[in-house]
Amino acid sequence: KEALRIQTELTTQEVTNMCWALAKLWCHDSSFLKALAAQAMEHADELNKQEISVMAWAFATLNFRHQALLGNLGMHAINRMSEFGELEISNTAWAFARIAVRNDRLMNSISDASLARARDPGVPGPGTVDSIEGLNPNGIYSIVWSSWRTGRAQLMAS
Repeated sequence: KEALRIQTELTTQEVTNMCWALAKLWCHDSSFLKALAAQAMEHADELNKQEISVMAWAFATLNFRHQALLGNLGMHAINRMSEFGELEISNTAWAFARIAVRNDRLMNSISDASLARARDPGVPGPGTVDSIEGLNPNGIYSIVWSSWRTGRAQLMAS
């Protein structure tokens, strides 16, 4: 519980690292996660692309649906999607699909960024999708699975 007392002194990287560690350890301390979420939301404008995607991944891994944080992370991801690399795109897509948080604007932004990368993995922009050379198969899988899951949420309930 010591971390809760010093929580306001943590940087966004430290908050993200703690969320990642809790997810890797499969530690479901809801009061600690809520405190970390509050800290992240307070400094959300300072989160970088990696911190946004890792934090979403961590909460999704723990199946901890903190709606305010997820809404905040989704908004920041949409606004900064052009900065995201393949890893951040696929982790964010997976995270929101995993916990079944429907955010059509986010998924559209992820789709646009993914298609841009497929056109030209180095520089997003116009082109044709005729090759996936250079794209990470795990990233592609995460994006395709996430698209399927969010598009067919009613099937997942059955």
